[in-house]
Amino acid sequence: MKKICIVGLIFILLSTTSCGGYDRIDVYFINSENHQWTAETRKIKKAEEKHISEIQKGMIGSALNELFAGPKSGSLAPSIPFPEIIKKVILVNNETAEVYFDESYGAVSDFEAMICRGSLVWTLTELDFITNLRFFVGDEELLLANNQPMGLCNRENVLIGIDLAVVVDEEKEIVLYFIDGSGTRLAAESRVIEVDSNEPIEKFIIEELIKGTEAYGLTNAVPSDAGVRNVSTDESLCCYVNFTANFFGRYESGSAAEQLAVYSIVNSLTDPANNTNIKRVQILIEGDKITEAGEGAIDFSRPIERDESLISAAGG
Repeated sequence: MKKICIVGLIFILLSTTSCGGYDRIDVYFINSENHQWTAETRKIKKAEEKHISEIQKGMIGSALNELFAGPKSGSLAPSIPFPEIIKKVILVNNETAEVYFDESYGAVSDFEAMICRGSLVWTLTELDFITNLRFFVGDEELLLANNQPMGLCNRENVLIGIDLAVVVDEEKEIVLYFIDGSGTRLAAESRVIEVDSNEPIEKFIIEELIKGTEAYGLTNAVPSDAGVRNVSTDESLCCYVNFTANFFGRYESGSAAEQLAVYSIVNSLTDPANNTNIKRVQILIEGDKITEAGEGAIDFSRPIERDESLISAAGG
């Protein structure tokens, strides 16, 4: 079946002037008091068009506009962070629609992303010609924590009949590792940071390593311009840190600088004081393992374990 590309959804809705009947659908938002999903019933316009594809296109645009407009009830909160996060929706067949997020999707919290996806799944599947959604960021399919595609999302595998975690900002003391005064070993630095209780602490640990040291006599191991795609931990307590392509380009394979940068990350994420329970760390570049290495280099094709022999006894 020919793909239907929906671009500029608000424009599509406003420019549809030939009026037909109305459909009633449930549009899903979050109750800001008890943090449960709540639906508001809205009327969406069915345009009288010659082709069924145009009717479907208009109905999707109308449903999305209702989500973008936000809830009418003061007790509910919006479920889409901002309309621009959705670039386009493509109806690929009579069951599945593909939702393409803008690159700004990577800037929203995991909690916001979960709410966004859930509201899209449950709202768009109100339309009788959509059963599944598949999500993309840019042109790449959205990945799970194990770097496998998220796949088809529907009402059977995206559950909303559950309480959602309350977002609570709190302070935590964490331990980070930077290069000590000798330039050959790592030293521990403690600091108190503010975290979102719905975000994994390992994400904040990586962010703080990139920000750099606050202690006199220590220097940064991880470059300040290092780009991170995502940080996630699987059931085996292996943490996956997915860097952008520029992370390893500056290090000579097998060099001391590379070793200190890597173990600054690994030892910080696995430090017992940080309560991450992480046992190993897998370094990824643009979602892929590094398989080529020079003589004496770290084996990046496998998860890396903590190495306390690199920690200076005078750290702290």
